[in-house]
Amino acid sequence: MVTFNRRGSTSSGETRQIISIQKIFTILSIVLISLFLCALRLWSSFAEQYAVSSNPKDITNNKLAYDTTKDSGSSNKPIQVAYAISLIKCSDKQSSTSGLIDAATVLRHSVHQTSVRNPNSGSKYDYKMYAIVHKKAESCSHLLGDLGYHIIVKDSPVQTSEIRGDYLRKNVHREWCCGADEFVKLFAYTIHDHPIVVHTDIDFMYVKPMDNLFDAML
Repeated sequence: MVTFNRRGSTSSGETRQIISIQKIFTILSIVLISLFLCALRLWSSFAEQYAVSSNPKDITNNKLAYDTTKDSGSSNKPIQVAYAISLIKCSDKQSSTSGLIDAATVLRHSVHQTSVRNPNSGSKYDYKMYAIVHKKAESCSHLLGDLGYHIIVKDSPVQTSEIRGDYLRKNVHREWCCGADEFVKLFAYTIHDHPIVVHTDIDFMYVKPMDNLFDAML
């Protein structure tokens, strides 16, 4: 009888333990599902805010958040910041035409979303997009022009033979991706129609206005 009672007691304890574990798993499952649904809602909200228009020209046609009927000398007209990218070569093993269009569209859309043209951004700065294009990439520069970029076609300001330092002259061709042709980016300093010029890589995206930085620079 003693042995039977012990076995019965052990069996009952194991049953209670299994039930407790099942309850814990049920609660954890509910919590995980709730967290997943919350994350999904947040992601949907973010994606909707930063979704790129199927027609990139929609960005160009959006109305400004300020009164454009005022004359150009009006103090109410927002300061326009230049955002410049560089295009060194057309499609090759490191890039593609579709990738160029996608990246340029996302970049421009992010600039638009963080500018005065989006009333919800809280920014007071307008923008204009530029593409500094090397002569080698002129044939595909129209892709950026169609997206609203102002095209500036230039040759390299510094040729390899003009580099004085022996090491740089002999090794500049190894520079990612385009050697001395990368120096075309220096033409960003020649954009004088704007008080601020931001040169950025094409695979960037802005998520917040940079008004505090621009205010400090001005």
